[in-house]
Order: sequence, then C-alpha cells, then structure tokens
Amino acid sequence: MPPRAPGPPDDVFLVPVVTECGTCASVVACQWDGVDGNWFCRGCWLEIGGRGPDPSWPDATVVCTRDQAHAAEATRAWRAGLDDDDAEALPVGFDVEWKPNYVRGEPPNRVALLQLHARGLSVLTRLVGHATLHADILALMTHPNVILVGVGVKQDVRKLARDFPGGGGGDAAATTTTTKTTKTTTTVRVAELADVARRLGHEGGCGLKALALANDVSTSHKTKRLTMTNWEKPTLSPPEVRYGSQDASLGVDVAEKLRRVNTRSSRSLVPARPRSRLSARPSLSTPRDSD
Repeated sequence: MPPRAPGPPDDVFLVPVVTECGTCASVVACQWDGVDGNWFCRGCWLEIGGRGPDPSWPDATVVCTRDQAHAAEATRAWRAGLDDDDAEALPVGFDVEWKPNYVRGEPPNRVALLQLHARGLSVLTRLVGHATLHADILALMTHPNVILVGVGVKQDVRKLARDFPGGGGGDAAATTTTTKTTKTTTTVRVAELADVARRLGHEGGCGLKALALANDVSTSHKTKRLTMTNWEKPTLSPPEVRYGSQDASLGVDVAEKLRRVNTRSSRSLVPARPRSRLSARPSLSTPRDSD
C-alpha cells in the first residue's frame, strides 16, 4: 500500500468494518481505501503515514469475514442467556446472497454470504470455499429461543440447508456424516414479515424494501446494481458491505415497527420457548413459523 495524498475518495466507507486487512490479513477493524480498493487496519494505515479516512476510528458495527470461527465469536454475546428459564426469544435479522447466474437453465450458485443482525451488530459470513457451517453459527440459528426475521426467510433457510447439508463443524473444513440412527434435525423458527404485515392490514407490495418504506425505515442502500453483485469476489466494497449489513438489519427494524403497530400481533414474533431441546450438532431443517 504505497503513500498517497490525504483526503478520502468519494466512495469511502467512514465506519470501520471488522474484516480481513488487505495487507496483514488480520481480522480486525479496517477502513476502506478507495485508491487501492481494499480494507486496511489501523496499523497498516499508520505504516504509510496515514490515519484512515476517519482518524477517530469509531467502534465497528459490522463484521464481514471469511473466517467462520471469528464470525461465530462475534455472535457470542447474542447466545449469552438464551438457555435461561426466563429467557426471551431473540429476533435475528436473516438474509443470504449468492452470485447471480446469467445462464438460462443452470442451477443457482451456492450461498456466498450469510447475513445475521441482532443487538446493533451485523455479522456477514463469507461462505465461498466452505463445506459446512460453523457449529456455533448453526446452533445459534437453530436455537429454540432464536427467531430468524425477514422477508422470504423460509425459502432462504431451505436454500442454505441445501447448500450446506449436515451438521456444523468447529471449523470451515469440518464435515459431519449422518445416518438414519445418528442424524439430528430441528426446525428453525422464523417470522415471515410479509405474512405479519398482511395480517395487520398492509396493502401493496410486501417485499422487504416496500415494507421498510411503509414503516419509515430507510432503504437508501438498495439499488439494482447492488442486487446483482458477484458475492463470490475476493473483496466486497463499502456499498456492498453496507447492502449486506442493512438487508439483515432491515428485518429487525421492520419487525420492531410492526410490533409497535399491534401489541397482540407482536407476541407472534416472540412466542414462548418450545419444549424441544437441541443436540450438540443439529442440522437445518424445514422452517417453522413463529407467528
């Protein structure tokens, strides 16, 4: 990363993102360099005499990494307390992205980006080259006290299950062999916001963008060009990271707005914890409505 004149480019993303540094490869808070087209950590900025586009280096609210173990660690705070007897259900914004396929008749590509959002933090896990989901990420999504919220959640969960079958491993390379006697599955609790909105009398489109606009939730990040991103490419740009982050956070934001619209219906988003418990190595199965 050679020295350059001060002053951030127009497309700079001023909020740090925890991701792989383009120089040292550490998964730490990084800021975007529009000249080099990559993310760099504070130490690597300092090495070339820079301070980063935002010299104050505010706390990162987005994690975007190929390291599943790091992504799982980032969600540790979400999992704390979920097993308590009096624990409330945790709504987690959920979405997935995959590389568009422009060849007619060809099957869709595998999921390349898993997007989760809760408690002000977005965790984007890049799944290119991975055979399975990390056990802790899988356990979070299938926990009986977690509700995946969004639009099209059922279809996305089914695709994720098809693309990453079997149980999760402790690392990206781990695999799990299942048989009729050892296979363990559990249903995933989902809140399909389109269905909830219709029950509350919403008219018009029920896509995520339409629901967000109807509930005064910003969708400025959603553009046609971004929806056609190649999510398998080595480095995601700031607009693409922002898109992935906000597509997950929108689900939580819209769910909260719908909860405020009707208290009775809001209980359907956060139902009582089911009696069934999970095994140590669950696998994704058919989603079950939590409404």
